[in-house]
Amino acid sequence: MDSSNTSQTTSEPSCPASASLSDEQVSRLAHTPNFAPLTSSGKQICDVKRLTIRVHDDRTGPVRAFLHVPQDYLREKVERCEKTAAILLSGADGGLVGPSSMYPSIADKMASLVRGIPVMRLDYRYPANTNYCVPDVLAAMEYLENKYVISRFVLVGWSFGGALVSTVGGSDKRVVGCAMVASQLAETAGIKTMAPRSLLLMHGTDDRTMRYSCSQELYEDYGEDGEKELKLFEGDDHVLTEHSTEAEELLCDFIMKCAGVDIEFEKPKLMQNDLRDDEER
Repeated sequence: MDSSNTSQTTSEPSCPASASLSDEQVSRLAHTPNFAPLTSSGKQICDVKRLTIRVHDDRTGPVRAFLHVPQDYLREKVERCEKTAAILLSGADGGLVGPSSMYPSIADKMASLVRGIPVMRLDYRYPANTNYCVPDVLAAMEYLENKYVISRFVLVGWSFGGALVSTVGGSDKRVVGCAMVASQLAETAGIKTMAPRSLLLMHGTDDRTMRYSCSQELYEDYGEDGEKELKLFEGDDHVLTEHSTEAEELLCDFIMKCAGVDIEFEKPKLMQNDLRDDEER
């Protein structure tokens, strides 16, 4: 396979992403804008913490993130049991919202469950460069492990983020599930050692940025020793514009399953509602 439409990786570090956000930007990015389905269900909205996480490598500067934490999540309640968190990773340009701005909605939903799942939306210091983005992910895992007693992780990566999911998920035993949305093919050799961790692949068949054969090849490279699923959305694009609500629900189900959450009990009707506004889709 030639390299066209299979990679967004760069070998040279880009300019570092700015860690400075205005108060208005923080407020806008913290939660999904439509809280009504959550509040009307009687649920408490999760807490959102704005973080800057130190990364120990040869590049200065922290990586920024938003962490969605269940309101009743206390350290003493989880020290005696394994706890799972999800980390959501965006594409080559970085950012905190993911394809069709579904990441804030996923994070709010997961952390607002009765048995809430902490979710981190992680940016990159140097977008599109795995040499520095992989350490970003590992630093985030270390932070959650030390501060929140997290021992198991579900990684979700869109486009370039799929390379990070594959690299970390193929080698780190703390990872229990990997979801890759419209993933690139370059730098995904870790897919061959990912099993038996669960794998979910999603891709639009009219993706002009990253052709859907990337996900088909990743599905085959994963092998037959674990649970895997490939979902193709007919005629959809790189951000799954036409099927974003369905894609979001599949990702929520995948995260809950990997976390050992009883989906039938925990998944109320609000999980099927779109918490994004029209401008975000």
